[in-house]
Amino acid sequence: MWATIVDRDGTVKTVVFSEQVRDDQWPGSRVISAQKANTANAFSLPGLALPTANLFSAVQPGGSLYGLQFSNPVATDVAYRGPATDFGTAKDPMVGHMAGGVNVFGGGLPLYDSAGKLVGALGVSGGSSCADHNIAWKVRHMLDLDNIPKGVSPTKDDNIVYDITNGTSVGGWSHPECAPAATRIAKELPKTSPIGPKKLTKNQPNDAGASRTCSHAGAWEPESDSGNLTHQEPRKTRTNTSRSIPGAGMTISCLSAFFVDNECFCDQNAQ
Repeated sequence: MWATIVDRDGTVKTVVFSEQVRDDQWPGSRVISAQKANTANAFSLPGLALPTANLFSAVQPGGSLYGLQFSNPVATDVAYRGPATDFGTAKDPMVGHMAGGVNVFGGGLPLYDSAGKLVGALGVSGGSSCADHNIAWKVRHMLDLDNIPKGVSPTKDDNIVYDITNGTSVGGWSHPECAPAATRIAKELPKTSPIGPKKLTKNQPNDAGASRTCSHAGAWEPESDSGNLTHQEPRKTRTNTSRSIPGAGMTISCLSAFFVDNECFCDQNAQ
């Protein structure tokens, strides 16, 4: 999979791939991921999130946005400059430039920070367009950039919509189904990875010998050889971890969580 993030101006900030080496994903999906990020950013507003998945039906002949897919072409001098060996690295040639482009199938989502400010967009490409949407949604949730205002889907968010009947979208914002599994996962996204600012609670150990579990996208690292814990780079996930607390006679277990001064901070929305 390829993923690209752009800022609110449409400037590419990062390009990455998920597999071990660059050749293990479709080379063409790199630019598509940038197109998706650019599209979700370009056509979302501070008060309305519009992902690429919601554009498919709207740009068909007779649709309310027909012709949109021909606007804002890719800047080929940015998208295809080399060397290719830098693609997906910190030195990716697209970084720092506007790649442009419009893409009208799943995988592009706008990014809103915890205050609800639209700060850019994420584009994912490399699987089916339905899977790309699902993966982008989960990545955005892990980044805590899904505090969206509202969307055009039936659930009032920017989830993918599947309501095509006899070739026509009932609501005008639908996307073709790719596979039953992808459809099922998408329908569960508002529950499994709910939008909105994350509500943090603090769980402190009580009785000696007790064990506490919490869930949040974060990470822990040893501060020193004594085993003390310190907060390291919030929202990078490390799962199924535990650490004994020195002098407390207990262990705190952590499932996708972070610790600060031996206290476990939890995401109430996490599954």
